[in-house]
Amino acid sequence: MLLRLQIEENMKFELDEITLAEMTKEARQCFLDEDAPEYICVLNTEIEKGYENANFTELLRAAHSLKGGAGIAQLFSIMELSHSFEDILAIIQKLPNSRTEEA
Repeated sequence: MLLRLQIEENMKFELDEITLAEMTKEARQCFLDEDAPEYICVLNTEIEKGYENANFTELLRAAHSLKGGAGIAQLFSIMELSHSFEDILAIIQKLPNSRTEEA
């Protein structure tokens, strides 16, 4: 049997500052300990392959995930840097290279 939870439109959830601060601290620590290193590893691995061999789908996915995780963790400098990097990768991805010219 499926359990369904419905939230009425007028129902509001309010968190006190202490609870919100604890949740943010936990999200930040999880991001820094688990998520960010994984995304950075993907970015490093693909960048080391060079322009011709890098998987830009993986690069963009990792940069996007890094941006989102940093936002949730309220690490706004990392979020902004990741956003800029994501934009740069999207531009580079559109440049012609020998793989697309040969196809």
